[in-house]
Amino acid sequence: MGPIKNTKRKAWFDSKCMNAIESRNKARLTMIQASKILHRCSEPGMVLTTAEPFIDNPSLEEVHKAIKQLQNSKAPGKNLINAKMIKAGGPKD
Repeated sequence: MGPIKNTKRKAWFDSKCMNAIESRNKARLTMIQASKILHRCSEPGMVLTTAEPFIDNPSLEEVHKAIKQLQNSKAPGKNLINAKMIKAGGPKD
């Protein structure tokens, strides 16, 4: 299309053309900025700040509470262990 300076002088060049060019340039800048961010994030040693916060393992009390809430009448899962077996297990000695 050529430089904008030369095309502005043409009779067919109007505000719609200028808006289209500006829109295209904004989209191009956005794409370039996103590409730069992705490139920076792929550098070695880069720590992501959007990572999920560390979640502690459940406490013994939380595990006991969850086991008590299990329903006995449910079918066993893929490991074929039903709730009655888990409840009867108890702590190891």
